[in-house]
Amino acid sequence: MKSTFKRNTNAGKDSEKIRKRPEKTGKEIFTVLQEQIINKISNSNTVTTLQLAEILNVNSRTVEKNIRSLRESGMLQRKGGRKQGYWIVNVNAGKESEKGSRGER
Repeated sequence: MKSTFKRNTNAGKDSEKIRKRPEKTGKEIFTVLQEQIINKISNSNTVTTLQLAEILNVNSRTVEKNIRSLRESGMLQRKGGRKQGYWIVNVNAGKESEKGSRGER
């Protein structure tokens, strides 16, 4: 007994575009998804990774990886814990990276 499955040709096309097109911001290069994450966090600094994943229509693990990358570049900081915490977007991250600083946590 063979099973055949139709391939969904529309699935993932938007997310592929999000991951492949980098945009240059100062000295740092961020993907379109990372730019979207920064914009959403700027609008609501208490947004969770699960909420971001739902809004951006990507997997929560994808959001977590991109947030980790943004934190390592110094663009994002987290203050407080999981429930009471909030995000800080560092607009001067490009200037800090020129000096060789990786950003503090």
